[in-house]
Amino acid sequence: MQEIVLQMPVKSPSWLTLDRLPVSKNVDPNHITHFLLWILLGILLPNKWGIAIFIMILWELFEYIIVYVEPLYSLTKSYWVIPETLWNETIQNKIIDMIVNILGYAIGTILRLNVIGKIL
Repeated sequence: MQEIVLQMPVKSPSWLTLDRLPVSKNVDPNHITHFLLWILLGILLPNKWGIAIFIMILWELFEYIIVYVEPLYSLTKSYWVIPETLWNETIQNKIIDMIVNILGYAIGTILRLNVIGKIL
């Protein structure tokens, strides 16, 4: 007996665009900004790894959502002062961002606990 399989086309909602291509490169000068910002965060909030990782993941998720949810993408592209190349990025770039963030935060924490903490 032959099995009959019916295939129904699956259409994503009109507000969700999954085929948008990233416009960033895998490595960009913005990684320096990430690094310095996360050093500052490590100095201001040392050894708060849970909070730091939560903020990092939340930010990368935010960037992902504003790229793939059409109304947010249009608004962001039209009105946000940050160029699209810095938030419409590849998965590799997001991973590099998170690695740079962690390194910056670790260095900021070390500076606060071992250098700045002894001066103050």
